[in-house]
Amino acid sequence: MLRTDAFVSVIYSAGKVFDNLRTGRLATEEFLANGSTAGIASRADLQLLQDLQDAARIARRAKHYRQSVTAELVCELNAAMTRSAALHPGQLRREEQRIGVRTADGDHMPPALTMEKLRALVEEDETEPIAPDSMLARAALLFVRLAKAQPFEDGNKRTAILAANVLLPEDTVLVVPHDAEASGEIESEFHDLLGRAYIYGGDDHSAIHAVVEFMLAHQPAEK
Repeated sequence: MLRTDAFVSVIYSAGKVFDNLRTGRLATEEFLANGSTAGIASRADLQLLQDLQDAARIARRAKHYRQSVTAELVCELNAAMTRSAALHPGQLRREEQRIGVRTADGDHMPPALTMEKLRALVEEDETEPIAPDSMLARAALLFVRLAKAQPFEDGNKRTAILAANVLLPEDTVLVVPHDAEASGEIESEFHDLLGRAYIYGGDDHSAIHAVVEFMLAHQPAEK
C-alpha cells in the first residue's frame, strides 16, 4: 500500500477538486495506508482513489530517485489511471477527437501534442524564469502548463499535479488548493483562475502566474 505521508494530501486534494471525490480525508488516509474501503463513499470514489494511488506510486518513486520530469514520465503517470480517466490511458489525444474543456470564459480546445511538443513543453518549464524563483513556484507552473495543454483524453489535471510534485524534494509536496471547511469557495476561485489561464494564458502570462500565486498562497502550513 502507499505509505501514509504528505503525498496523501496531493491525492486527496486532486480527487476532491478535480473529480468531485466525496470520500473524506480520514477515509482516504485509511484506504491509502491499509486498503480499508470502510469509509469509501462510492465505487466511483474507489476507482478514482485506486487510480490516483497507482499513479502516485510512480510519482513518488521518480521523486525519491530525483528523476527529471520527462514526456515519457508524464505519459506513464496518465497510463496508470486505467479505471477512471482516459479511454486510452497514457496515449496522447488526437486532433480529430476534438476534446476540449468548458470554462466560464469559453471553450478551451488546445492543439493536440506530439511527443516532441510534450518534451518541449516540459523543457520550457525547466528553464523559464519565474517569480518568486522557488521550487514550489516552478512545480505550480509546470502543473498549469501541463493542465492547459490537455495532452490526454482525460485525467490531465491529475497527471499534471503528480508530475509537478516530481520536481520537488522528497519532503515537499504541492497540494491542489481546497477548502477544509467544505464551503467550496477556494475550489471555485481556483477553477475560475485555471479557466482564465486556459483561455488567455497564451497571450497573457499574468493569467498563468495568477494560478501559480494562488496555489502558493493556499498550501497547507508546515507542521
